[in-house]
Amino acid sequence: MPSPIVDPIEHKRRMDTWWYIAEELWGNPKHNLTYDEIIKIVDDFFAPTITVEELQERYARGERDFIDISLPHKVDLSGINLAGANLTGAKFNYSNFTGANLKGANLSYAWLNGVNFTGANLEGANISWATAGSAIFRNANLLNAIGQFSRDRNCIYENTVMQSGHLRKGPCIPFG
Repeated sequence: MPSPIVDPIEHKRRMDTWWYIAEELWGNPKHNLTYDEIIKIVDDFFAPTITVEELQERYARGERDFIDISLPHKVDLSGINLAGANLTGAKFNYSNFTGANLKGANLSYAWLNGVNFTGANLEGANISWATAGSAIFRNANLLNAIGQFSRDRNCIYENTVMQSGHLRKGPCIPFG
């Protein structure tokens, strides 16, 4: 069963939070924030809220809702099975999902920058508005994925089954 798409009001709330930090605070003299204060705000936004072990244990117990979770940067999730999980707004930046099973998972609005999806199964996953800049999709499966990444600048698609079923042999790096 396809993952539901987050409603537009929820999307606006999520994006407003981030863009307020990224655009309004950064370099805006009216806020008079130091570089260190801005970095703390950004770090708090991406602060880990769950460990890999806790995520795996809760999933194994049958839990599937992990909305807005945040893992530390660069965690190893290779081979993890999160099929059908609701990972809306999750923060997985620079993590390793090599060989992971994300079939039917809801990754809408997720932060997937720099993630390695080599050999990952994302068939039927909801990727609507997820940010995936510089992610790697080698030998990955995106067949019937729902929606589009909001940003996939500098991603590598190589030997990847795309949403429509065609094989992108690549390497292909979209710029935009």
